[in-house]
Amino acid sequence: LDGGDVLTYSFAIPQSNFAINSATGLLSTVGVLTLSSYTFVVLVTDGVYVVGVSVTISVTSVVGVLITPASSTVNILLDTGNYSVYLSSSASSGTPLVVQDTTANLVRGTAALTAQLNGATATAFPLPSGCCECAPTCSSVFNLCSATFDYSYDLFQGATSGGPTASTTTCSGDTVYSFDGQHSFTNNLVVASTIRNSLLAITNSFTISMWILVTPPGSSYILAFEDTSTLRYFHLYEKSTARFAIYYTRAALPGVTTDNGVGTEVEVDFTYNPVLHPNGMRDSNWHYITISVNYPNMQLTVDGYAYSISEYLYTNQFRVKVPITAGTTMPAPIMNKSGNSSINVRIGGSNTRTPGLVMQGSIRQMYFTSLMNTMTYTCLASCKNLISTDGHAPQVTTSYNPVSRTLTFTGTNSPSVYTNFLQSLVYVDNGYLLPQETGSTRIITLQISDAAATPATGTAIITITGLSNQFPPELDANGNLVDGINYNTALTEGSNPSMPIYDPRVFISDQDIKPYVAWVNVTIINPLQPVSQEYLTLTQNPPSTLTVVGMGTQTLIFASIGQSATNTDFTTALLSIVYVIPGEAMGGVRMIQSTIYDGKYVNQPVTYTYVTVVAIDNPPALTFPTGVVSYVEGSQPIYIASDVMVQDPDNTTLASASIWLGQVFDVGYEKLSVNLSAAPGVTCNLTPCSGTTLIIAGVTTVASYDQLIHTLQYVNLKQASSYPSLHSRNVTVTLSDGVLQGSASVIVSLLPSVQRIVLVLNAPNQNYRTNFTQSQPNPVPVVGAINVVDPTVTTLQSVVVSIRNPAAEESLTLSSFLDTPLAVEVNNALKKITFSAVADVNLYLQVLSTVRYFNAEPKPVPYPRYVDFLVDPGGGAPLFTATTNISIININVIVPSPTPTPPAPTFTTSAQPLMNAPTSSQLVTS
Repeated sequence: LDGGDVLTYSFAIPQSNFAINSATGLLSTVGVLTLSSYTFVVLVTDGVYVVGVSVTISVTSVVGVLITPASSTVNILLDTGNYSVYLSSSASSGTPLVVQDTTANLVRGTAALTAQLNGATATAFPLPSGCCECAPTCSSVFNLCSATFDYSYDLFQGATSGGPTASTTTCSGDTVYSFDGQHSFTNNLVVASTIRNSLLAITNSFTISMWILVTPPGSSYILAFEDTSTLRYFHLYEKSTARFAIYYTRAALPGVTTDNGVGTEVEVDFTYNPVLHPNGMRDSNWHYITISVNYPNMQLTVDGYAYSISEYLYTNQFRVKVPITAGTTMPAPIMNKSGNSSINVRIGGSNTRTPGLVMQGSIRQMYFTSLMNTMTYTCLASCKNLISTDGHAPQVTTSYNPVSRTLTFTGTNSPSVYTNFLQSLVYVDNGYLLPQETGSTRIITLQISDAAATPATGTAIITITGLSNQFPPELDANGNLVDGINYNTALTEGSNPSMPIYDPRVFISDQDIKPYVAWVNVTIINPLQPVSQEYLTLTQNPPSTLTVVGMGTQTLIFASIGQSATNTDFTTALLSIVYVIPGEAMGGVRMIQSTIYDGKYVNQPVTYTYVTVVAIDNPPALTFPTGVVSYVEGSQPIYIASDVMVQDPDNTTLASASIWLGQVFDVGYEKLSVNLSAAPGVTCNLTPCSGTTLIIAGVTTVASYDQLIHTLQYVNLKQASSYPSLHSRNVTVTLSDGVLQGSASVIVSLLPSVQRIVLVLNAPNQNYRTNFTQSQPNPVPVVGAINVVDPTVTTLQSVVVSIRNPAAEESLTLSSFLDTPLAVEVNNALKKITFSAVADVNLYLQVLSTVRYFNAEPKPVPYPRYVDFLVDPGGGAPLFTATTNISIININVIVPSPTPTPPAPTFTTSAQPLMNAPTSSQLVTS
């Protein structure tokens, strides 16, 4: 306001992260800022007065780091059998994934790198990318990993002139031995003694480790231990750019001889991962390898990546189906402990076995360690992951969550560190990729963060391509390579109802690089009996990786759950299958077909199991389901076998039949008959075929004999007035197949045409009447002139005498106890007496005449009492009844005009006796 005053200004800066250009007044930042608000004060003065204003500046995040390019696409080829691939496109064509700092005026450190797998159940984990082994912090592996020389021996110790060319590396100071591809180096002075006295005396496990550089296309025949006294060897060499091999001899297996006559020559192969080591070690780069042995297990590691044995071979190329585990001794070439001079250690070649294969390249730090040393190569793998391109050892923590399949690296480092991690990430599918997965994808989301900036993301897309399932699977049912793939066995009816259908040595094989079995179908293709009589089942549950359908049927199917089942799982399931015939067997050979499907092919040729079923001859069988038929006296002939069933489990024809009537009660009147026309070609001993014994002869079908027996009839020509016997008849039929016989019977129950009176209690009347006077001291008889009127009834089986609806004061007694064979049971609670035993009817009449009734009530109610008789003639004849009516007479009681005595109850049976009569306790009257 004063107009001409000179104004000056100044700034109050809150911290050293900010700077102001005094000429332009522009604010700039220095270093990495915390995300916060900062207050600046601007002061203006005219020399007398000072005014100020505060300015608040909020610092927000910027994208400090990026993954470029933002996405990467790589392929997995099914036909390679190696289901792993680098996520970075550097593994194929295109620009590799790189972590970049995009803000030029910020010096940021990245804080975390995360890789999360979506859309698959596989795992993803880092593998070494092969960082420069001469990086500033990567010197000798022993120095780097703090390994010790305990039990470790330098195989170059004792090297003399005339050996490989020696030089010193510039990065680690190690001595490097170079091989020209024509000369190898033998050291049999110090090393032989060391191995003999120190190593083999301690353990049968050891590790051989070294740095190796191979010049393509040179051979890499690395090392040979040779025991010249026993002609035993242990060699290490790179067989091709795809395989590393260990060759050795061992103690002889039974039945196996070799050219040296000592033991079996074996080659162990390791197949390289084509993504990690596409040229093996023949790429003019240094690689760190270890060969660890813990017999019979062996492991190869190359740059920290572990390989397991992929194949065992005899040197004559005879394929061994399973790893060799017989014997207890480890590599025979170094087993001689008796002397020094016989053990040679040849580095870079082998003159005795393959003199033309000599190493072309360099080796350093070759050590023999008498323990299986996993520490060294594990440490090296970590080292090769963590070395940054600018030579700084980063501080990184690695974690993996198997549930979310998320891999996280945490730690503040330069972008180049995380670039190295990113380019070393490998996707690995530890299971089987199925043929139908062709065209499917796996998506891996990548995220990079610097803690201050907004996280950046990227994507790696893995496409499953290519299908080259070249070979069909094979199933060897007998496990014997000499006898083909089929299996023969036998089952004898009755003695062994179930039988395994494979030899215990059964195995499944597939020459594809990655063998896989989707399902196995096992079917009886020519069953001779219904499924309930011959079927397949399991003796135990299959492995959890398999599902099974069809147990108890003639087709069993095993299927892999997802891609989890192995050939071993399927083999275990096959060994639990049994063929079963639980009952009668039909002889013959059953063919059981086993089909394996690998997603493209079935096994060729198809495998068969031949089961020879030995049947045991069984007799014919016939049954009468009803068992009893009824015939009323005086009737026409009746069919008595209308429901018969005739069978023979192991014959289709029968030779004869015999039919006869058991005890003939009415001789001359009873007859059996059949209709011969039902079975053409048979004859009968009687013409016409009617009588009490029929003999049928002639070979015809089981069905014809079944129809013949269906025509069987019974008739009794005795008239009812002549009292035909009512005893049941037993008709027996016997069938013969020419060797064995089978029989069954049917009962014919004879019934009277009208009601028969068997027992009369007071002749000639069926029933009997008597009186019981009040306070009478003596019991009264319950029968009068007792008799039996049916002349066919000569014996009785039982008689039950009981008071109907008895009172407590009433009872039945016997006037005397006769010396009789009858069983007599007096039941005072139920007011009944039971006589039983098959005996003459007159004896029963004599005993029944002694039965008495008594009433102890001083003044019994004067209503009639009834005593019932239930008579069983036996022999299947009907039951009969009779009743005694007892009138109660009271003394000094004025009785009105007499009323008619009610008649005794009668039993209306429609002129028929009781059929299938109940027991006396079940009999109800009214």
